[in-house]
Amino acid sequence: MNMKNISILSFALFFGFFGYALLMSIFGDPRLADGTLNNEELFLYEKFVLALSILGIAFSWIYAIYKALRREQIKWFFLVFMLWPLSIVYIYKYD
Repeated sequence: MNMKNISILSFALFFGFFGYALLMSIFGDPRLADGTLNNEELFLYEKFVLALSILGIAFSWIYAIYKALRREQIKWFFLVFMLWPLSIVYIYKYD
């Protein structure tokens, strides 16, 4: 697996459930009427998508930290370590 595939995979997993929740709100799912979606309201496949999204966020975060350390970019290492959403920015910028 080359670096371009890792970048695409990390983007897809990172934004997976956010896109799904956005589509649910656009189409007017009644479970989102109160603005939240808790564990009792989720179907099994939605739990699976949520778990994959969380794993994608963790994978992206760890991968960005690893790459920053390998490239000896200490400033990016600390930024990504403290602010995990910057991991996608780092992967996009340096991969």
